[in-house]
Amino acid sequence: MKVSTYSYQLKLAASQHQKEKKYWEDKLGTNPVKSIFNYDKKKIDGTVPQYEACDFSINGDFLLKLKNLSKENDYTLFIILNAALSYILYRYTGNFNSHIITGTTIF
Repeated sequence: MKVSTYSYQLKLAASQHQKEKKYWEDKLGTNPVKSIFNYDKKKIDGTVPQYEACDFSINGDFLLKLKNLSKENDYTLFIILNAALSYILYRYTGNFNSHIITGTTIF
């Protein structure tokens, strides 16, 4: 009984994966556009770019508002901040006609 239930669950998961893959291919296409950010270690002229870090903190009333938003809408604080980062990148690049894809690890 357990083996057949497990096999059935595997078949459902496999079919769901195909549906999700088709959905994202329809939304994003099969060939993502290369980023306009310079992510290579060396520029074309051979120089190594200098990068800077930007530290920030969120505290006080704004932090409480973010936490309440997270609790009320069943989104984690991480997802809300990731969406904010995506929006900032979208505004920074001026690329208003296409999507910016960000990725994170899944644990």
